[in-house]
Order: sequence, then structure tokens, then C-alpha cells
Amino acid sequence: MKSTARVCSQLGAGFFVLALLIILTTGIVCAQNEPILVPDVVDYQKLLPILPDAPPGWTADKPEGATEDAGGFRITNVHRDYHKGEG
Repeated sequence: MKSTARVCSQLGAGFFVLALLIILTTGIVCAQNEPILVPDVVDYQKLLPILPDAPPGWTADKPEGATEDAGGFRITNVHRDYHKGEG
């Protein structure tokens, strides 16, 4: 009886592994046919006006930004530094 349970358990594990391999292989094949969608990058100058002004009691540096190529992609980054008090 123990040997029958062991065979059934091994058989079930084998079917599980086979099903898992089929699912993974199907997913990889489908993913290879999908186009890579890369949205257009927003120019940093369009984003500068939406950076917030300094709150009361704070000062804000001039906003800065850049749009650069990095590893086949274009990346936009904008920032503005804020300081508490006068300086």
C-alpha cells in the first residue's frame, strides 16, 4: 500500500512539473511576439512650470531639468530645491 501511495505521489508531482513547464513555455512564446511599447518622453521644459512655488517661510531655487538618453531610453528629470527660512 505504501508503494502505491508513493507512485501516485511521484506521478502527481511529475504531472505538476510537466504542466508548469508547458505554462511557462507558452508564456515565453507569447511574450516574444508582443511589441515593446515605449511612450514618447515629455520635454523637461513642459514640466518645469508645474513644480510648486515655495510655501510661506521657505525659498525655492530655480527649477532645473533635463531630458537624456540612457540605455536606449529617453528619461526626463525635473527638480527644484527648497530651503527653510531666508537661505
